[in-house]
Amino acid sequence: MSMYKVNDPIDVTITRPSIVLGVGMVTKRYSGIVVKLPHWVEYDAVAIRTGHVDFPVSIIPTSWIVGVEKSLDTSMQVHEVVSGANTYTVTVRSGNVHCSCVGFQFRKYCKHSNPFKKS
Repeated sequence: MSMYKVNDPIDVTITRPSIVLGVGMVTKRYSGIVVKLPHWVEYDAVAIRTGHVDFPVSIIPTSWIVGVEKSLDTSMQVHEVVSGANTYTVTVRSGNVHCSCVGFQFRKYCKHSNPFKKS
């Protein structure tokens, strides 16, 4: 996985089988920042923090990838925040802030993301 470096902004084009019967293949594009692949992923894949509110990280099997480009979108920032024994990922994109901690998932705010919010 040397071609995908953590914190690199990339645009990925994928082709995958459709979940709808009879449709065939689907082509889709993801833009975001490469983050560390979760330890529970046991297949060759890349993890991209997209900044999407409901699905902030997309885990994409490398077998689906048909194209990768360095992203021209420089508005997205990814910060690793250490809190106690845990490390959280805070993403800032177009003024929207998101944190990977459980508290943020429930309340939409946390102490890790507060320093990155505009006043």
